[in-house]
Amino acid sequence: MRRPVLLTLAAVGGVIVLLGGTGIFAALSDTARSGTNSIETDALAPSADLQVASATGDLVVGLSCDAFNENLTSGLITIGSGGVGFVSYQDHPYCVRNVGSKTVSLFVGVEAFDDVEVGCTGDEALYDDTCGTGVGEIGEGATVNHAYFDESSPNSWLGLGGGLLRDRLQTPDQLVEVSPGETVILLVAIHVNPFNDELQAQREQSDRLTWRFIWTGQA
Repeated sequence: MRRPVLLTLAAVGGVIVLLGGTGIFAALSDTARSGTNSIETDALAPSADLQVASATGDLVVGLSCDAFNENLTSGLITIGSGGVGFVSYQDHPYCVRNVGSKTVSLFVGVEAFDDVEVGCTGDEALYDDTCGTGVGEIGEGATVNHAYFDESSPNSWLGLGGGLLRDRLQTPDQLVEVSPGETVILLVAIHVNPFNDELQAQREQSDRLTWRFIWTGQA
């Protein structure tokens, strides 16, 4: 009977020794901590960030850029009505500035293209089966051309090509490269019935075409 009691007392004593040892270890240790560390990055300019402005002045003597904005609130081209068979043309200079951090290739396309009939006048009904209703015909012949003002060029304005305005819905025109902080002056020109085609003039009378230009900078 004595041996189990002794074994029990020995086991309890071992637990007390272990607990006592742990208490001694905790009393002899210490910890130290730093304050809150941090990493914060600076803001970077977008790789491609375009601003656009209308331009005023003389195409030969000199042009100046108006106030730059992310988007223009008004159109660049407004061509009014004219006589049957007329060749209607208008051009307008404008500026694009790259406020991004990388050089971009500049493209210009067309969106919100809306070609509608607004009336049936003159002899239009003889040539236009949808006279006064449906889709207009101005978009069949309206063309767009672009030019770049290059101070190093003897002619100043360098042609950049173009084509049918409506085709620019799917295929934008590539213009020039624009470096960070650089401003370029460009010219857009619209011809309505550029070849003075009599049949086309008859079909597109009393029509209205509206659209927006859209510029894209590809870094």
